[in-house]
Amino acid sequence: MWTDRAAVLDDVSAGDWIRPRLGRWTTVTGLLPGGFEAYARVLHPVVGALPDAPDDAPWAPLRWADVAAVTGRTLHPLVQWHRLVGGDDADPWNPDAALWPHGRPAEGHLALPQLTALCRALAPHTATADRCLMAVWEGWGALNGGSVRMTVVDGRVARTEPVPRAFTDAEWDAPRFRLPARDYLLVAGPLDAVADVARGPGDGDGRSPALIWPQDRAWCVGTEVDHDSTLVGGTRQAVAAVLAEPALEAFVVGPDDPLGFDGDTVNEPSDAPGAGRP
Repeated sequence: MWTDRAAVLDDVSAGDWIRPRLGRWTTVTGLLPGGFEAYARVLHPVVGALPDAPDDAPWAPLRWADVAAVTGRTLHPLVQWHRLVGGDDADPWNPDAALWPHGRPAEGHLALPQLTALCRALAPHTATADRCLMAVWEGWGALNGGSVRMTVVDGRVARTEPVPRAFTDAEWDAPRFRLPARDYLLVAGPLDAVADVARGPGDGDGRSPALIWPQDRAWCVGTEVDHDSTLVGGTRQAVAAVLAEPALEAFVVGPDDPLGFDGDTVNEPSDAPGAGRP
């Protein structure tokens, strides 16, 4: 791997406990194992700019609360991004929105500063912080050799070259940890190596693992590829620590709470009467 602090496992049985504890796909425990005392949802930072920022101002991480203050919509534990910004239920992944054309949160990836803060908050709530498991989705182009690097000269693409696969042949051929709809490489290392794994082999933000849990299973973190939030299940104390971490925008959720595009029953879709206006 690109870091010597973690290693791809040939035995993926350490993840066998997760599959039977998964519930309905569109709920919290469809993406994270059931059976924990408490759950939290961490919203991914919005990469964008406030409407009154200068045109040449660099985009910076914003909270969903910043966006809600602009759009006039309600921030709540099950908020859906497209409804927060006046988007269309018929196409919830369309980046164009009536109330916020200024950027959006990353899907499938919790930014490194927030991921590091999350691990820091959870570290005291496991006895095996030195031994954690990380499920890395095999589908990320930046890791599986499916991406290209572009060289731009005078505003035009002058050259493209494939990005080499991040894993060695032996690592890539390792058995997959399989869950419904997704296959992963299973990686082991200490909790403080999660950021190294997430950073990837380049100098960018990489991709955060889809699942992270300590060997004692005291808690579990899940970031689904198509979602703009990360879920945490654990003891009440662990979840309280996540909620108290100032670097995170987090809410308590229940195991059966819906996370589908229509799970936001507070904010109206843009095609509903009165929607689209702050």
